[in-house]
Amino acid sequence: MFVMDQNKRIISFDVMRVVAAYAVVFQHIGGQNWTEVFPSADWEIRNIYVSFAQWSVPVFFMISGALFLSPDKQVYIKRLFGKNLLRIVYAFLFWSAIYELYSIGQDTSLKVALLSMLKGPVHFWFLKVMIGIYLFLPVLKSVVGNRQAFRYLVMFSVITTFVVSPIFVHVGLFREQWTTLLKDYYDGFGILSLEFISYFVLGYFLYSSSFGKRIKYFIYLLGIVGLVGSALCTHVCSHYLGYTYGYFYDDLHPFVMLVAVAVFVYAKEHCKAYSPSVRRVIVELSNYSLGIYLVHPLFMFGLNDYFSINSSTFNSVFSIPVLATLIFILSYLLVKVVSYIPYLKKTVI
Repeated sequence: MFVMDQNKRIISFDVMRVVAAYAVVFQHIGGQNWTEVFPSADWEIRNIYVSFAQWSVPVFFMISGALFLSPDKQVYIKRLFGKNLLRIVYAFLFWSAIYELYSIGQDTSLKVALLSMLKGPVHFWFLKVMIGIYLFLPVLKSVVGNRQAFRYLVMFSVITTFVVSPIFVHVGLFREQWTTLLKDYYDGFGILSLEFISYFVLGYFLYSSSFGKRIKYFIYLLGIVGLVGSALCTHVCSHYLGYTYGYFYDDLHPFVMLVAVAVFVYAKEHCKAYSPSVRRVIVELSNYSLGIYLVHPLFMFGLNDYFSINSSTFNSVFSIPVLATLIFILSYLLVKVVSYIPYLKKTVI
C-alpha cells in the first residue's frame, strides 16, 4: 500500500484507511460462528452487522489505485520491484511465520509447516492480489495516459466483474443447467474478469472525476441500495436454501461495489478538514492500518483459544462492537511496537 509523504497527504484517504481497517476487524468478529447459529435472532444480527462492514477491503484497493495511477505518482520498475513488492513479500513471510508458530502444534511435519507458511493465512489473499496488481501496474499507468482507453478499461472491467460474472451465480441458484451452459459459452470467448483491478481503476476514476450534487446523492442512494440489498438478499436466499449463503457479501458482488463506491465518494467529498490533534491521530492510525489488517486474527485466535472469549460469549449486539474495538486497539499496539524494531519495521508496511 502506497502512503504519501506527510506534506502531501490526502487526509480523506487516511480516514478511509482507518475506518476500513476497523471495518475489517468488525466484519471478521461479526462472521465468527455465523454459519453455526443459523437460523436464529443472533444470525440476523450478524447479518446486519456484516452488511455494514463488507466494503472495507475494496476501499483499500481503491485508495491504492487513486494514488498509484495519479499523474503525480511516477512508477519506476526498479522501485516497484525493489521497494513496493519487496515490502509486501517481507510482510507476508514474517507474519505468515508468526501465524504458523501460533498453530505449530497442529502441523505434523516441518514440510507441512513450511508449505503452510508459504501459502499464508486465509486473509493474506489481499497481499497476493496486490502483488499481481503491482506487476500489472506499468501497463495500467500507460493506459491512464490515454483518457479514452482508460474509460474503456473502467467500463470493461466493471461490466465483466460486477455485471456478467454475478449473473451466472445468481441464475445458478435456481437454474444450474442454464448457468453452466451460459458460463461455458461466455468463457469460450476468452473474456476474463479483471476482478480486483476493477476496484484499482475505479479508485482513480472516482478520485479524478468531479460529480454534481445530484450525481453524488444518486451514488449515496445506490450505496444504501447495496447495503440493504446485501443483507436482505442474504436473509432471503439463506432461508430459501436452508443454510448461510454469503455470496451477496463477496467483495466482487455488485452490492458490495455500490457500497464501496458510496463510501469512497463520501469520504472524498466530506472528510477533508480536521484540527491538528485529530489529524495526527488519523494519520497515526492510517500508517498502521494495513498492519492492523494483517495481525488482528492473532488476537481473535488468542482470546478464543486461551480465554474462551469470542463474539458468542455474550449478546452479539454488544460483543461484536466491543471485541472489534478491543482487537483493533491491541492490533495497533502490536504493529506499533514492531515498527520500532530494526529489520522488522518493514513488515508493518
